[in-house]
Amino acid sequence: MGKVKKIYMNEPLELLAEQTKADSRRNGGFSRALGLIVNSYQILMTLSPLPEFSDGEKEVLYNILWGSKVTASKIKDLHLDVLDYFGCSTDNELYKKIEALNIVQRVRLVNELLYGLDTSIDYEINSKEYSEITAEEEEQ
Repeated sequence: MGKVKKIYMNEPLELLAEQTKADSRRNGGFSRALGLIVNSYQILMTLSPLPEFSDGEKEVLYNILWGSKVTASKIKDLHLDVLDYFGCSTDNELYKKIEALNIVQRVRLVNELLYGLDTSIDYEINSKEYSEITAEEEEQ
């Protein structure tokens, strides 16, 4: 059986909890939905390799991202932030690298740089684990 952990319920998790509340017996509820989301995220990260970045490039990106709220527009326009950092030169190699990344790769890059997430680990969640999570929720 899976471990029971307490987590901080931020706004996205509150919305997920609300969306899964009525269907908890039918689809496994909050824990199962969260597990599916994490598994889907991990699949996306695994299938979206990043190019190599030098330590200097990582430092520049970290400086660009530090203190910023990570939003969809921040991810989408990350290459433009690199332009701003270097004074609008599109001849910059880092700009070209970031511009070539798709959205999933940009999310992976931000999560690795800002949060230290190891997105190279391939987590596979099987149906047995999901059924254990579902049974655990029903007991509570």
